Amino acid sequence: MTATESPAPRTLPMRPGPAGAAIYWAAGAQFCAQQISSALVRVGVGGEIDLRNAAALSEYSCAQLRSSPRVILDLSEVGFFGTPGWRCSTSSMR
Repeated sequence: MTATESPAPRTLPMRPGPAGAAIYWAAGAQFCAQQISSALVRVGVGGEIDLRNAAALSEYSCAQLRSSPRVILDLSEVGFFGTPGWRCSTSSMR
């Protein structure tokens, strides 16, 4: 890889999460969904949420609404949560 090339984005499942769920990576953050019931899914988030991955968090969280009308966004493993993450999370979950 040369200095002008950027690494491929890491958006593929990397390893199993809770109950066999896949963990998805997006530029310094990890997302994992866990179905709690037919009406509730927990989205666990780890790492740092900033301009590099806020849109990926929004897209991933919204995708979970297809299987459940309610989503818990668990940010307990997030070390930094920047303004772009807040904007994407609140606007896409409406």
